[in-house]
Amino acid sequence: MELVVGLLAAGGGAARVLGEHGVTEERVREAYARIWAPFLDENAIWGGPGPGTPTRGPADPPIEIEALTSEIAEYRRRKEAAVDAQEYTQAALIRDKEKAVERRRSELIREWAATVDPVDLAEAVVSLREMVAILRRT
Repeated sequence: MELVVGLLAAGGGAARVLGEHGVTEERVREAYARIWAPFLDENAIWGGPGPGTPTRGPADPPIEIEALTSEIAEYRRRKEAAVDAQEYTQAALIRDKEKAVERRRSELIREWAATVDPVDLAEAVVSLREMVAILRRT
């Protein structure tokens, strides 16, 4: 983003070419915000309402699976806190709930996997790997 904004601010040939293609500082900043917001905001909801909000693709898991994943993470945090407080009976109860949610999530993943086009899934994996590579470089 900074490079493109810098080229626009510097003027000259590169700025003219970018301008001919409709590139403005405002549009660059909007695109940057739209692309990176879901990665920077852990509470972002994919496919939610509003302009610039990412839409769910054919390889995206059902929202219920994502909700169960968050629930599992919360159980793990609570279980670790109980262990740290040496409340082992409480930790065991939380662990049992965590395992039940993991089983339900696994069932949903298997059901969903049977409906996903392998090509869509492969494209999603390739895109994800590209994003991870970009994030590692920054």
